[in-house]
Amino acid sequence: RRALQAGDSAAVCGLSGAGKSNALRCLTQYPPSTTPVLAVDANALPEPTADALFVALADLLEAPEGGAPLARLRAAIARRLAAPAARLALAIDRFEAVAAQTAGPLRALRDAYKYRLSYVIGLRRPVDAASELAELFFGTTIWLGPLSDDDATWTIGAFSTRRGLKWSGAVAARVMQLSGRYPSFLRATCEAHANGVELDPIALAGHPAVRARLTEFWDDRPTDDELRACGLLPLPPIAQRGETGPAPAAF
Repeated sequence: RRALQAGDSAAVCGLSGAGKSNALRCLTQYPPSTTPVLAVDANALPEPTADALFVALADLLEAPEGGAPLARLRAAIARRLAAPAARLALAIDRFEAVAAQTAGPLRALRDAYKYRLSYVIGLRRPVDAASELAELFFGTTIWLGPLSDDDATWTIGAFSTRRGLKWSGAVAARVMQLSGRYPSFLRATCEAHANGVELDPIALAGHPAVRARLTEFWDDRPTDDELRACGLLPLPPIAQRGETGPAPAAF
């Protein structure tokens, strides 16, 4: 939010299950006072192409039909930013799907409206340093990782309430300890325990909910540096004990 208030752009990075989509969704619901935020999920595009992204963004901006996708987007942004003090932020989730094809045009659009048009991108790893967009995010690249104690406690409480369960503070503390408060691991641990699995890392790792999250997480081949950036070293117990994917060599 501070970056957007200043007219800058921001990258929200996080490994699988970090909650990037939720973070961008919250930003659209509670944008900075000076800057409306409109969001597109690249995974929801009909195809991962530049034209598909430009069409989706132009539609968000209520651009008239007809014309080339990029031309429609340019015209829509020009209308939205016609007033000298007007600002706009475009949030693009799963940006890696379209990064290579869109870097040049998006950079040109931003340069035409410097400090008035901003981007917020969600992706699993930082933008390639050779990309034309990379320098826009050098100053504000945020890695998502474990939830705070308060947010994790709230999440566990909300889950147990929805399920009609009464979990003690000791149960909540154990869930946080085993999952490392990492969003997808926390959710999976809650699901497994709600299904009767004891709060033990080996037992939990065998439950489908936990196994699926661990498989998706390790299939992404995170490096130790990325784990460290996300606050996941040392690994939480269920990730150390999981049998669904390779742990780093140190473990």
